[in-house]
Amino acid sequence: MVVTIATTNRDKATLLAACLPGVEIRHVALALVEPQAESVHAVARAKAEQAFARVGGPVVVEDSGLVVASLGGFPGPYTKYALATIGAAGLVALAGGAPGRYTSAVAVARADGSVEVGDHAIDGSLATAVGGDCDGSWSDLWRVFVPAGERVPVSQLTAAARAGQLAALRDRLARWLAGVLR
Repeated sequence: MVVTIATTNRDKATLLAACLPGVEIRHVALALVEPQAESVHAVARAKAEQAFARVGGPVVVEDSGLVVASLGGFPGPYTKYALATIGAAGLVALAGGAPGRYTSAVAVARADGSVEVGDHAIDGSLATAVGGDCDGSWSDLWRVFVPAGERVPVSQLTAAARAGQLAALRDRLARWLAGVLR
C-alpha cells in the first residue's frame, strides 16, 4: 500500500511518516484550502477530501490548533491565522498562564474516498512569556504551549523532554493510523 502524506510542512510530514512503519510513503506538498470551520476535526476532514480528489488514492492530512477554554475555545481551528496576525506574543497577552489543549486531528482518506478523522490532544497551558526557537519546530505554538507536567514551552524543553513529548504523540497517532489503514 502506498499512502500519500499531503502537507506543505516537511517536519509534519516526517512525524506522520514515522507513524506508518512498513507503509510506503509519498510526501506531496499540496497547498490545500483551509476552510473556516468550528474545529480542527472539521478542517482536517475537508482537507483530506480535497487531497484525495487531487491525489486519487489513500492520503493522510493533519490539522492542529490550540484550544483555550477561557477564550471560548479560541484560537482552535484559527490558530494558524492567530499566529500570523497577533503572533505568539499576542496569544500570551490574551491568555498567558491559562490552561490550554494542543489538539491534532489526523484525517485519512481511504482508497474508496471514505474519510476517518482521529483527534489527539495534549493538555497543558499557555506560557506566561514567549519561548525561543528550537530545532525541528514547525509552529510558533512550540514557543507558547507548555505541556502538562512541564514548566516551560515545548521550544525550551531539553532535547530529551521534547523528544519524549513527540514520541508520545507519534505513538498515539501510529496506533490509531494502524487501525484505520487495515
